[in-house]
Amino acid sequence: MKINYSLFIIFFLGILFCNAQQSEVSVEKNMYGVQLGLVGLHLHNETKLERKFALRSEVSVSLVSFHGNSDNIDYLVAPSFVVEPRFYYGLDRRSRLGKNTKHNGSNFISLKSRYQTNWLLTESDTYDIVPYISFTPMYGIRRNFAKNFNYEFSFGLGYLRDLEKADNRGQDNLNIDIQARIGYNF
Repeated sequence: MKINYSLFIIFFLGILFCNAQQSEVSVEKNMYGVQLGLVGLHLHNETKLERKFALRSEVSVSLVSFHGNSDNIDYLVAPSFVVEPRFYYGLDRRSRLGKNTKHNGSNFISLKSRYQTNWLLTESDTYDIVPYISFTPMYGIRRNFAKNFNYEFSFGLGYLRDLEKADNRGQDNLNIDIQARIGYNF
């Protein structure tokens, strides 16, 4: 009878030891992708900083609004640059539940820093776009489907500063950032 208890204890400890050796889930080491949003095209890179932290850098071309010669608001395409540290806090829970965490598929919080340029893709004297910088705390979700496709929703409320050239003063504004994107990871 002692042999049966000993085998049971050894078997039980073996299971515990095997589970303790499983590696923890973490963000991808280096990930490149492209995403199409409601008002722009975004090329991005995410680099692992820590197990659940990644630094996202992004180059985008987006529609921006401006006041032209008429009273109407017109739209043009202009590039912008984003640096965004992200904390993927939902990785462990999704892994425990057997959900897909590939390509950083999880809920996240971040601080998005954007520089919107006035480097227009077309040249003309009929419009002037004011560049701005913004800092926005964001909450979002990223999910994967198919093999390398993903979708992402995020929103945040932050600070925006227009960079006026004429009088060297900026104008502070409230920034509402809402994103809905579908993308592909390389």
